[in-house]
Amino acid sequence: MQLSRLKAGLATSIVFLFSACRETVCVGPGFEGLEITVIDEATRGSPTAIPVVRATSDGLSFTLQRDLTSNPPRYTGGSRPGSYQLRIETPGYETLVKDNVVIREEGSCKNIVASRFTVSVKPISRSGRGAGKA
Repeated sequence: MQLSRLKAGLATSIVFLFSACRETVCVGPGFEGLEITVIDEATRGSPTAIPVVRATSDGLSFTLQRDLTSNPPRYTGGSRPGSYQLRIETPGYETLVKDNVVIREEGSCKNIVASRFTVSVKPISRSGRGAGKA
């Protein structure tokens, strides 16, 4: 009798533990939705000047933050889902515009899924200036 009560208690505890493990634990904001690496198109290395990377969507505009430890430079920012236009301006390089860059969320917690990619900025030729499209 004592042994069967012990087994029943143990079985209940195991069921409780496994059911608790299935619960979704959501973490708060803090993940960056954009992670952009900027390279020089000619050298495939870091640009000779510091790029400024801006994202714009539905009236929201922000400058991505540069990771000072990365080489070539990497820029991060944004935690709101949506479609953005990126504008990368680097002195001595053509301005680069990239449309429809998407920050999305997934799962029941609506976790941010980062959009990660590399863009190449083109040095301005001596013959003139221009605006590039990614």
